[in-house]
Amino acid sequence: MPASFPDNEALSPEDAERFIAAELARRGYTVFDAYAGSVRVSLMGIRNGLRIYVRTVQKLDDGNAKRELAAFRYAPDFFPKHIVSLEPISLTADMCGFRFRMLGEFLASKDY
Repeated sequence: MPASFPDNEALSPEDAERFIAAELARRGYTVFDAYAGSVRVSLMGIRNGLRIYVRTVQKLDDGNAKRELAAFRYAPDFFPKHIVSLEPISLTADMCGFRFRMLGEFLASKDY
């Protein structure tokens, strides 16, 4: 069962990352901060040699999507890259290769 958490509006992306890190650890992942040089770009979990990347944002829309996705250019592998938003996601562009979810959907998901 995923960790319980307050309403998304009461959370910052940093608070949400703590919930995500705890849920990844509960599912058997070893959790790290992923860095590109000295810049932190996301969380990374490793389980059985497989990686998962998770970036948490307050809001994801057409105006900020390129900026938020640019962080993953430093992770040029083919492991899953998740963008978790605290607010409803409103993208019109096709962002192939990335998985977009709201926080509650991500924590309850069975596909990672």
